[in-house]
Amino acid sequence: MIVRIVSLLIGYAFGNILSAFVVAKFFGQPAPTEFGSGNPGTANVGAVLGKKAGILVLIGDLFKTLVALVLVQFIFTADAELAMLYAGLGLTLGHDFPIWQKFKGGKGVAVSVLFMLIFDWRLGLIELLVALFVLVVSQNLTVPPILALLLMTAQYMMRGDTETMYVFLVLTLIMIWQFRTDLKDLVQGNAKKVDILKSTKQRFKNK
Repeated sequence: MIVRIVSLLIGYAFGNILSAFVVAKFFGQPAPTEFGSGNPGTANVGAVLGKKAGILVLIGDLFKTLVALVLVQFIFTADAELAMLYAGLGLTLGHDFPIWQKFKGGKGVAVSVLFMLIFDWRLGLIELLVALFVLVVSQNLTVPPILALLLMTAQYMMRGDTETMYVFLVLTLIMIWQFRTDLKDLVQGNAKKVDILKSTKQRFKNK
């Protein structure tokens, strides 16, 4: 129980470090909650402040995730996998519901992606490739991250790993909640489409 609680708290503490606020301040801009969509994440910062700013936010979110996961592994060497599992949950809760922002944070896509890859890189890679395929076909940014977490949940259910399954189920539900507005737009046919292949080809042409 100590491993679970401490790892969860460590993850939550690191999750509260929202890179978007740091980057926005570095660029001399107001808090990310005050411009664009109001979401303190990579997409919003990148859309308003430019690609470089968006990439810095992404790097910051990935870095805090990596540090937290490595730290709990170091502290709880004998229970490294269990520690990572709950640190991942804590990271998501901290990033999505930071206490210093009255529990209004980002959507945690980058955090979840890196967590899946570090926790089980083989399984995580497979789920992410499936999610990428769905992204290319559907041209929708909402479904892929939810699907990736849902597939992880299903995989651990089939393995009979109940505790891990429940943690990933919670992560899936959190992701669904964070994307609730986007899902509503998707159902109503108002979702924005992102043609990854077209934009990639365009970049190569510009070069």
